Formats: sequence, structure tokens, C-alpha cells
Amino acid sequence: MAPSSASATRTDVARARAARVLSKTDETADVYTLDLEFVDGAPLGHQPGQYVDLTIEIEGEPVNRPYSVTSAACASNRFSLGIKREAHGLVSNYLDRELTAGDEISVRGPYGDFTRPRNRRPLVLIGAGVGITPLLSLVRTASRARDRRPMHLHCAYRRPDDALFLDELVELIAELPRATLTNWWSREAPAGVEVARLTGDRLLAGLAAPRRAEYMLCGPALLMAELRSGLLAAGVHARRIRSEAFEPEPVAVDLGGVFPIRFVSSGTEVESLPGESMLDIARRVGVPIDFSCRSGSCHLCAVTLLEGEADLLPSDWADGAAARGEILACRCYPRAGCEVDA
Repeated sequence: MAPSSASATRTDVARARAARVLSKTDETADVYTLDLEFVDGAPLGHQPGQYVDLTIEIEGEPVNRPYSVTSAACASNRFSLGIKREAHGLVSNYLDRELTAGDEISVRGPYGDFTRPRNRRPLVLIGAGVGITPLLSLVRTASRARDRRPMHLHCAYRRPDDALFLDELVELIAELPRATLTNWWSREAPAGVEVARLTGDRLLAGLAAPRRAEYMLCGPALLMAELRSGLLAAGVHARRIRSEAFEPEPVAVDLGGVFPIRFVSSGTEVESLPGESMLDIARRVGVPIDFSCRSGSCHLCAVTLLEGEADLLPSDWADGAAARGEILACRCYPRAGCEVDA
């Protein structure tokens, strides 16, 4: 990430664009691919590993959700998203059941810093479950470019019927001269294959020179934290580990509290509740703060903390931003009365 570019990126990609639905394809029982094209004919312009934000109207209310781009980086106005059907997912199920070819939806982005390092070090990609979706874009892009960079892809599945994009990944990796694919099966494995859960020790055991590589991890927050800890313990520098969790990590129950919060621009005053982030508070009282990811990646919810004290959860937000009073509302939990420019 280039810290100085965060504000420019936030401005450039915030404009909503209309995208037309081309098709939907089931990949597994709970994941499908949504193929779209921009009506204006311009390309998405994404880097592999990024995501977009979809906004749809459900019962008269706009609702937005982020989804990873799975297509290769190219100049086409067409792109694909990987979407998991959540059991009680408002948007994922609406998109699946209600959208048909020809319908249009609002798209913003691309967003995210979960992208390939610019150096030529060996690249280790680790995806678990639906966390494999952004990695597919990386592998598709590498295959299209016939990339000779050493690449080691590790995919963690529960069982064979959950093996998201596996057949295509096998073909793509075979086309790359210096790439390998390792699959991990935590509950049930194909015939003749051992059941083995992906752990930090098992990952490191298969790498010749782990400290030289760059790592990109995507999947459930707890697994990503476990793997990251294992890599750090093995001497891998933190700057060589990029991770993206598909849900925010659990937040300590003692964060936040009951404090007077004043949103200056909107003239709204409210008391916070225990466990609420500044974004949660704003949304509860209708103060408009933009957001997409809720995990500190998109930077759309950046606001200025004018007065007060708050706990700021770790994120990749710009260096020095906190010293200037700039915060990410989704990562900020008040611990005293606060005034916010929103």
C-alpha cells in the first residue's frame, strides 16, 4: 500500500457505475459466480486481489456489500465476482434469487490493498473456503501473463464437494512453469488422500526458504491469525505477510462504552453503547458515513476525530493519519466522549 495515495483512491473509486448482469453460475452448493459488464463500456481497472462494492435496494432501503473480483486483470468491461450464499445473508440471497440476465446494479470500486507485491520474490498464496475467490484472480492473471515468478498456492477445503474452483486452479497452475498447488482437507478428503488441516507448522514444512517469500492469506479471521502467528514465529517479516479476512475478527467485549458522541457536521448527539464502533454508532442514528468492508481495508469510512479518546484497532490505514486525527470509523471504539467530523 502507498499511504499517500489513500485519499486519492477513495475519491477516484467512490463513483457508482451501472453494471448489467450477464449470467450466474453455481460453483459449489453455497458459492456462485456473478458475471457482469459495465454499461458505460469502460473496464473495471482492478488489480488482482481487489474487490468491488455492490449497492442494491431491498424493501426501499439501499444495502451494500463487498465481493471479490475473480476475473483476471484486463481491459474488458466484463468482470466476475465470487459470492457465497450465507444462510441468512440478505444481499447474497437476494442477488441469487432476484437478479436475472439484463438487470442492472450499482457498483463502486475497485478497492483493497490485498494485491501482489511488486518484487519478484517467491509468492505463497493461501486461501481457505470462499477466501480462495481473490486468489483465483491472481492465478488467472499470472496464467494469462505466463508469469515465471515462483508461486505456491495452498487451498484449504473441508471436503471434496466444497472444493471451490479446484478444477480450474489445477489447470491454471499446470500452465505456470514455476507454480505448485497443495490442497488441504480438514474433514473429508478424496480417495487416497490424507485428511489434514492446514496449520502454520504444516505450511512451513513444505517451504524451502520461508523467510524469502511473500505471503498472501485470505479466509476466516481466526485461521488467518493462526497462520500469521506461525509465520512470524518462523522469522518471516511482518511486511512480507498480507492478509484479508472474510469477516472482521472478534472484538474484545470491553471495547467501547456509554459515552456522549457528537457528530458535528450532521449536528447529531447520541450516547454510544458498549461494543459499538464509531461506524456502528453513526449508522444507528442515521449519520451518513460511507463504508464497504468493515475491516479497515477499503478506507471509505475515514473521518476526523476532532476531540476525545478512542481505541483504534490495527489496520493498514495511512502512516501518521491517527496523529492528524484521521480515523477509520469501523476500527474506532470510543473510551470517552468524542466529537467526530461527520
